[in-house]
Amino acid sequence: MKFFFLLIASFILSIIWPHKSNGSSFPILSDSTTISLLTESPASDFYTAWGHSAIRINDRLNKIDEVFNFGTFDFNDEYFYLKFIQGTLRYTESIYNYSDYLASAYQDPHRIVEQELNLSQLQKQKISDELFRLYLPENRYYLYDWTKVNCSTKLRDVLQTGIGKDFFISNEIKQGATSFREHEEPYLYSDLWMKFATNIVIGSPADRLITPYEETFMPDGLYGALKTMRLLNGQTLISSELIVLQGKKSQNSITLISPVLLFWLLFLAVVGFSFNATASRMIDLMLFSICGLLGIFFLYLWFVSDHAETRYNWNILWAFPLHLIYPALRNKARKYYSFFIVFLTILMLSAWGIIPQKLEPAVIAILMIQNTRALFNLGMQDLLNKVFSPPT
Repeated sequence: MKFFFLLIASFILSIIWPHKSNGSSFPILSDSTTISLLTESPASDFYTAWGHSAIRINDRLNKIDEVFNFGTFDFNDEYFYLKFIQGTLRYTESIYNYSDYLASAYQDPHRIVEQELNLSQLQKQKISDELFRLYLPENRYYLYDWTKVNCSTKLRDVLQTGIGKDFFISNEIKQGATSFREHEEPYLYSDLWMKFATNIVIGSPADRLITPYEETFMPDGLYGALKTMRLLNGQTLISSELIVLQGKKSQNSITLISPVLLFWLLFLAVVGFSFNATASRMIDLMLFSICGLLGIFFLYLWFVSDHAETRYNWNILWAFPLHLIYPALRNKARKYYSFFIVFLTILMLSAWGIIPQKLEPAVIAILMIQNTRALFNLGMQDLLNKVFSPPT
């Protein structure tokens, strides 16, 4: 009798227990469950410069209110920066309670918008199962890719898996299409130095026109795509939208010295100091050593790194790796290389509008600095002395 009672009790529990599903450990959602996309504006940390995306599952009946986030990484990971540059840094999915998510957001207030999705019960369950499947230890980690695999695209793929045919974003280039670079730049105008650094590292692949589907690599791109998406029955995918956290009003930080201003001031300083032999040698050593090392770094990102967007970088024309040896050259070798620098300057300036890559305006000033030093090393100072020296 006792055995019979335990058998009946086990059968009943197997039906009503929300965390059992066909032998899996994935929760069974109730009919009252809501699933929504959380889109965050940029916060104060540099890695949040382009915003963030997460998914919330709220099942009040089963007391489930969790946020799924694919943008987690470990700063304490061994060789963190090397792995990040190489493109082998592992990102992971994290799950945390919604109340903890909000508490963390309030510590660094930034705008958070919640879009509740208009889904069937089956679609909700599929999305939940996929999120929990990806959280399994063997699926939890992934290699981050700026435009292809990130916190936003991972959620897009989860939604596409769960929603099925109702989920459609065009993968054709539309009229007025823009590039990856044009999508990321507006987020960097408040920090012109970060914009400069980002743009000189990213190569020409970031300048190709992209489709609406590819635009979802940005959290705001995914937000906009879902906002305009319609289901096969004609209804909108978004059933409601709520501002969860207004955050602080975005205020552009004041950059006292922008890259353009700084490099043009340096150009004037280089012209002035170029009339002094000792100062000229120091300028050549610092200027071309830095440019040469940058060139080696660009080559590494181009040929060794796994980041596809850092290849075919035309900034290699001013950050030329062989510039590193220029200060040590003498006599004819120095003269020939000076002509080479002038040639690179003319080539890059004349092809400015033809090069299939958007270049930073400050690069023009850098080219003029290099060109000035090359011309002085070719004897321009002697020519100027003859022109401006008083007649005897």
